[in-house]
Amino acid sequence: MKIKITFDSDGAYGYPKGTIITGKELVNDYIDCLNEVEDADTINFLKHSEIEKSVDFVAQMWGLSYDVIPDDTVIRKCTVCDKTITSGYVFDGTDCFCSKECATSFFDDDEGCVEILLDEGERLIWNDSLPTAPHYKVGIGADNPNNFFYCDTKEKLFEWINRKVFQTVKDWYDIEAYNTQHKFAPIEVILFNPKDYYDHRRQYVSNVRKCEDIVQRALCIARSPKRDSLLKEFSRAYNDADSIWDMYPEVWQGEI
Repeated sequence: MKIKITFDSDGAYGYPKGTIITGKELVNDYIDCLNEVEDADTINFLKHSEIEKSVDFVAQMWGLSYDVIPDDTVIRKCTVCDKTITSGYVFDGTDCFCSKECATSFFDDDEGCVEILLDEGERLIWNDSLPTAPHYKVGIGADNPNNFFYCDTKEKLFEWINRKVFQTVKDWYDIEAYNTQHKFAPIEVILFNPKDYYDHRRQYVSNVRKCEDIVQRALCIARSPKRDSLLKEFSRAYNDADSIWDMYPEVWQGEI
């Protein structure tokens, strides 16, 4: 259960309006205060009641108002101020901003740039419901599976790249400049929704392994209708793997 604080009567409990926390965190904060006065009965009540009832009790005692956040609501952090948000401005599907001020700060305080991007409505867009943060698949060259990396933040992405190329690459422009100089082993980054990644990856690997198994079986059989049948089966499995790779390029790690 997650809640968003909409009102704190006196601001004394450190929950500014808009704060997003779990119900358990709120209850535990209250219990920590009760421990100081050894209120065992109330502590026992809070620990053994349904979380909704416990949260409501704490909210009444502390004069808080709150909204329950549905389980499927995406919660992200503002790229600039690190505030937890469920709505805001999104730039290129990656960076999120809680306000126009934070978006302006991100663009080196260029308010005109932000206004132009908002007017165009393509790259910088207000979202009542934030999209899931993209994950990244990065590869350097295509001949070594060890040169692929799957991560969930830009920070991890660039840290990994820098370890591999032994130079500082800090943003997309640096990647473009690096690729201009290293055309035979470029840095390739794919952004994708992580929700279905493992299912697609599993399907892809299953077909690749099926191809490998069929080849080994076919090598042990002399030319015959049975071997021809195996080769047709191989072709289908290969095409299936290739189709998955075509639709979801993040699944590939140099297998075929």
